[in-house]
Amino acid sequence: MKNLLLFLAVVLSLSSCSSNDDNELGETSVTGEWKLIRITGNNMEWTGEDMDWQETYLIRADGTFKKTRIQDKESVTAEGTYTIMEEAVTADSNIKLHLTMLFDTQSPIIASCYSASLKKEYLFITLNGLLKSTYNQCDGPGLEYRRTN
Repeated sequence: MKNLLLFLAVVLSLSSCSSNDDNELGETSVTGEWKLIRITGNNMEWTGEDMDWQETYLIRADGTFKKTRIQDKESVTAEGTYTIMEEAVTADSNIKLHLTMLFDTQSPIIASCYSASLKKEYLFITLNGLLKSTYNQCDGPGLEYRRTN
């Protein structure tokens, strides 16, 4: 009986010390405003005011998002819905979540490797908390975002 109580005490103490992954995955790690912090391409890198445009995603808990780009003092906004797929994290993977962004209408700010008629973007969240575009996989610029709130 003593061994059983000791075993239960150890198990309970270990489980109380473990991190709560629910706060790190899914909606809680996706929602909020994400600001473009870096553009890469052609062995070059641009950050801050050196980027050709400023851009944000506002990702809402209700499954909708708004993307806004400001370039040459003009603002363009596109909206839609998103879905999340949790990545099985392996030792050689830096990806935690995949997001599919489905835009309501076609827009010049959709960064996609696929036909514009699909109105989709594919993004992922890295283990270190960055939101990244997959646009660089088809010779588009690499786009990295950081959550601001």
